[in-house]
Amino acid sequence: MPHDQPPFDPSADPEVNAARRRFGALFALFGGGAVAASCGAEEGPIADLPSTRRVAQALSIDSAAIGRLDTVDELLGAPGTAGNTNSVGMSTFKLVLVNNYHSDAPGGGGLFYWIGSAGPTTLAGGLDDGLNIVPYTGTGSTRTTSGYWRRIYQGPLNVKDFGARGTGSGDDTQAIQNAVATASHFPYVSGGAAEIYFPPGVYIVKQSIQITSGRIHLRGAGPMASVIHCGPPSGGALTAVTIFEFLNATLAPADAATVSGYSSQNRLPNASVRGLGFTSDSYTATTKKIAIALLNTDQCVVEDVSVGPGWTTTGDSYTSVSVGIQVVGGQLNKISRVGITADRPISIDRAPEGSYINCDHLHLSDLTLKPRSDQANLDIDQNVFVTNLQVDGLNSFNGGRWGVRWTAECPTAMRHTGVTLSNIRVEGMNKGGSGYPTNYPDTGSAIFIQSTTAYVENLRIVNVRGPGSSYDCAGLRANNAQGVVESCVFNSSDRPLDLAACSLECFANQFNVAGTLVGAMAVSRARGTILMVAPSPAAVAPYWGEKFNLAAQMPTGFYKRARISVVANESSGTAQSEAGEWLVTQHGLTQISATANVASGSATPSSSGKLYLQWASSGATFALWNQLSSDVDFTMVIEHST
Repeated sequence: MPHDQPPFDPSADPEVNAARRRFGALFALFGGGAVAASCGAEEGPIADLPSTRRVAQALSIDSAAIGRLDTVDELLGAPGTAGNTNSVGMSTFKLVLVNNYHSDAPGGGGLFYWIGSAGPTTLAGGLDDGLNIVPYTGTGSTRTTSGYWRRIYQGPLNVKDFGARGTGSGDDTQAIQNAVATASHFPYVSGGAAEIYFPPGVYIVKQSIQITSGRIHLRGAGPMASVIHCGPPSGGALTAVTIFEFLNATLAPADAATVSGYSSQNRLPNASVRGLGFTSDSYTATTKKIAIALLNTDQCVVEDVSVGPGWTTTGDSYTSVSVGIQVVGGQLNKISRVGITADRPISIDRAPEGSYINCDHLHLSDLTLKPRSDQANLDIDQNVFVTNLQVDGLNSFNGGRWGVRWTAECPTAMRHTGVTLSNIRVEGMNKGGSGYPTNYPDTGSAIFIQSTTAYVENLRIVNVRGPGSSYDCAGLRANNAQGVVESCVFNSSDRPLDLAACSLECFANQFNVAGTLVGAMAVSRARGTILMVAPSPAAVAPYWGEKFNLAAQMPTGFYKRARISVVANESSGTAQSEAGEWLVTQHGLTQISATANVASGSATPSSSGKLYLQWASSGATFALWNQLSSDVDFTMVIEHST
């Protein structure tokens, strides 16, 4: 066991001090006494129980002073009833082995050692926190002052040792908070960090639980086995609740770019949540719920976690809906292998006071998300300065109005950088009747990145498919962005691409046949291959090849120049380059130049052996058709020329 513990208090009971010297391997220090985690109840005669016997020998306790009880409640007693206090009329116990914490729930027993001095008044959960038991004397609610019971433990803390039932009834909030408080004061229980274990069961939580110290790790037996259930199983009202809120309670002065409590010097480090599930029910429908909040944390991990069902709220404002995982600021955090069904599954938010905050090096991977129909799967709020955000692995975004919604506005002309969105399937989306936010309306997109005050640079969007139906939301909408869009499929009759003030290189992408390309782009490059499709035996010339569909819906007074370069490797070895150049206006397309085997017009292509640029007479759409006798590799460059 590590030795960097708080110094031992010399005013503690001499027996405890002696016991620590003789039995240091199983004891740890907690202020003025000895601490240990439950060894668990054992069967057989007490004198023959190996761990009990070893503890007794180390503490020089005679077997006659070893007792055994069914529950921890028997150590405590009840108001007006004496607990096991070593009082006259009872055996003089020094060490007690207890089977369970409660009579109605298994687990939570262990070894307790009698400390013959006045009991603590304010430890983790007060007088009875699972770690310390201060018995009743039998007179009203009076507690004994002649001594108290202290738990002996080794290994991870177990929430049942602190009174959690895990039976889906009662309220386990205080018991879990007691375990967290103990771990916060004693952060080196097992292997250099404090681990709090949730055995299989359903734990009822009705209030927020704060974790204010680093290096505390919450671990369950798996999200289907160890479940945190928000709210009572039947009836009852709750206020807004964050089940696990990680935030350093020591508020350092704000630095120049953040607000109080969220400064870069005040991050909570190296905590984690693993193997837990979070559920709720209809009784919490009016309550905003957050399962896990990482508030200005550093190198914290959430993985193998599920949220839902029931993680919903009747409210519809941005701040009232229920959230699976919330991230505010921080750096080097990771969220992986999570499945979340919630109003808003993952929300990257601004600081509570509304000031902007840095979110640096956040890694998201292997996400299965399902939001409410009017919310985003992954939402990044305004006033969040994003650097090096990465989404990778295998990700499935299901439903909602947005796959990724990033309101990249900041109070000053900042430059977000290093954002990668990759390997995302977006499907089943719901198109809305009005947009969000109001200064850049959008009724739903697979990926929506909006900013008029800040610039997004080094953006990479790779292998994204959405929104799942050509009749649903838009594909990619972006404003003030620079980077690469590669190997994406945006299947939308709304807008597969809608880019304003962007410089995005788009290549090897597929856009659906009915979409529209909207907005002002500085320079956009689209690269890809248009396959040659041979005619069926019954077909007559001209046969139809594939087409690369872009559509241009031109605002009034807006002009573009589209320069199309094509290289075609035909069977004859002929190669075309600089195939054609067109001027695009709101009135249509005017061909400036073309090679012999390139044609264009507003009519349907009428002959084979040509690379054909087709546009509607209204200038609303255009597409590049392959009617050559081989596949065509092409590069299309669109330059803004107003």
